[in-house]
Amino acid sequence: MPLSVRAISACISLAIMLHSPIAKADMMEVSPDQLFQQFDDVVFGHEHGMENNTIRRWGAPLEVAIFSSPALDTPPPLGRIQSVLTEISRITGIDVARADDNTQATLRLGYFPRRDFAALPAADKTDPRYHDFINRSACLGVSNSESDRIKGGVIMIGSDISPALQDHCLVEELVQIMGLPNDACNYQPSLFCEADHVTELTKADKALLSMLYDPRLQSGMERADALAHVREMILERVTEADPMTE
Repeated sequence: MPLSVRAISACISLAIMLHSPIAKADMMEVSPDQLFQQFDDVVFGHEHGMENNTIRRWGAPLEVAIFSSPALDTPPPLGRIQSVLTEISRITGIDVARADDNTQATLRLGYFPRRDFAALPAADKTDPRYHDFINRSACLGVSNSESDRIKGGVIMIGSDISPALQDHCLVEELVQIMGLPNDACNYQPSLFCEADHVTELTKADKALLSMLYDPRLQSGMERADALAHVREMILERVTEADPMTE
């Protein structure tokens, strides 16, 4: 299936923002309403004017291939990549492994100069939103789906950005390509809040990813039906001991 601009999830992070580090503090308690709204915005939101009204997620194991520019001085952080993938697999229940054959990979992750981002496929490269993504992104990802099941994806991380921003991009793009494509700041800090350059999923972020892959939700499920189940899941979580605090 052709890849489209609406499938692009862009990390529009500016390196200058890293010069104002976020104060390290314990995460404030996230209310059920905040968690619910964050799920709604991140899964069904309309970031960049593009809206999705159905659940989209992976329905098969991820076979991951890692690439980098031949001119890259430092190789990709393989240990860090594996650590993030392992956590995603643990939370979602989706098997994740390095592809034995890169040509058969379902998820391709590459470190390249940002000028190379324009080589990513898109259904309509004349769409001004596409060029806006390319010109403003420190990293980005595209995915393709069939019957609302994500079948494949490509993530590109700028090799010409700071290591700190690369680390943020790595976690954000890998999590977003699982089916949580939009930014939202209903609680902070959050991986999904553009103002927060966090490099780990908060407990509330993990809850979002876990709920997306709960068996009660299915690929293609309409927003209204899915959110009814999400309400139920959140009520279950608040009966546990501080499930969304750090």
